[in-house]
Amino acid sequence: MARISFISFLIVCCCLTPVAAAQPTATSVQPAGKSEALPGGDGDAQKVGSLFLHMCVNHFSRGNLVWAEQACSRALVANPREVEAYKLRGYIYLVGHRFVEAAEDFRAALRLRPKDDQEIAGYGQSLSGMGKFPAAADQFRKALALAPQRAPYWNGLCWALAGDGHRLQEALDSCNQALSLMPAAAGTLNSRAMVYLHMKRFSLAIADYSASLEVQQDQASAWFGRGLAHLHLGKMEGASDILEARRRDAGIDSLFVQMGVLPANCSQATDDKAKAKPACPLGFPPAQSGRPGAYMTASLHADPDQELAWAIQAVDGGLQRK
Repeated sequence: MARISFISFLIVCCCLTPVAAAQPTATSVQPAGKSEALPGGDGDAQKVGSLFLHMCVNHFSRGNLVWAEQACSRALVANPREVEAYKLRGYIYLVGHRFVEAAEDFRAALRLRPKDDQEIAGYGQSLSGMGKFPAAADQFRKALALAPQRAPYWNGLCWALAGDGHRLQEALDSCNQALSLMPAAAGTLNSRAMVYLHMKRFSLAIADYSASLEVQQDQASAWFGRGLAHLHLGKMEGASDILEARRRDAGIDSLFVQMGVLPANCSQATDDKAKAKPACPLGFPPAQSGRPGAYMTASLHADPDQELAWAIQAVDGGLQRK
């Protein structure tokens, strides 16, 4: 049976559903450290911080990301040393592809707790989202030194190395290690297919993208990657996969440009629509004008759903013991 992605659940519940008018907006939240702490002693601050943190967990687990962000921010206003609030808000930012803000929160968490593998990996994901792939790979290696059996960390390392493009065999080995720990994981199959795109092993990329889509249909990156691999093999039906990917995520082209497997000019219209621009695969459909310049939805390979579930469970378990 196909496993439903936790992150995909959050995207469906929050990002694709209109927000009710009564719900606070993300811009109404003041960053921690820029507001006065609530009155009371340190003990009171910790209690108030824990209360808001519990609210953050509950909202986050239900996909109410705006409410979750506000609750975590209030927890940090009450208690600026509430490390779990930094961690969870960092994941909220990751889901929304607010990578710079996510990196700031994970760095804040790591200053308070330097040896937490989830916070190190979250920081790695933030760097990867910003295209800082060598630095991201370093963070995933640190996380794996602490927790070598966590498949999403191997997957994150695989993706970062693929984006860097210089150590592709290590990237492939990392993806294979992730799959040995968590077989048939959609996100890791997606990541390994990206490595195969870099290696120009297009048939293997198609096989992995197809297997990934059998597990999780809503991955725009898998549709796009499979289409790109088909076009590189001269199979014009790949164009329909790319159009399907854009239907699901109108800015998906930017991800493949960032990963170094697609020239930026491929997404621009050409004078002769029957031909692609130089270095672009023949038959590549130009994107429509006015499309967003960055991919919009969280991808499994970028934000491992299992890692996020672990983070929420760890925080929730800690709260239950308080």
